[in-house]
Amino acid sequence: MHRPVEIRMNTRKPILPVPLKTKLRTWTGGSPHCFVRHPYYDYDSLHALKLARSLKFDPFPQGCDPTPDAKEALAIIETHRKQVGFNWITGRVASEVLRASLGEENPFATAS
Repeated sequence: MHRPVEIRMNTRKPILPVPLKTKLRTWTGGSPHCFVRHPYYDYDSLHALKLARSLKFDPFPQGCDPTPDAKEALAIIETHRKQVGFNWITGRVASEVLRASLGEENPFATAS
């Protein structure tokens, strides 16, 4: 016959927060536009360009498929945002990051 097992939680050790990743990516894009990180989401220019590349060349682009520049990427993402029937937060954040990298005034204050 099995004995009942008593489970005790070790409450002596403090619970420490997981450290945030502070390592910044370096800008390696072929575009002259600057590297921008979104102030509220964990998203940056590299993510936005990769998203536009995957939208342009199907979900799985080949290695030889070029990454679009910021203007073309913004056009691709905005087109797909208009086609979806829901609030696509990733597309909105990518558009805001790309608009910021193109130098638009206050790109993170949009309501759309």
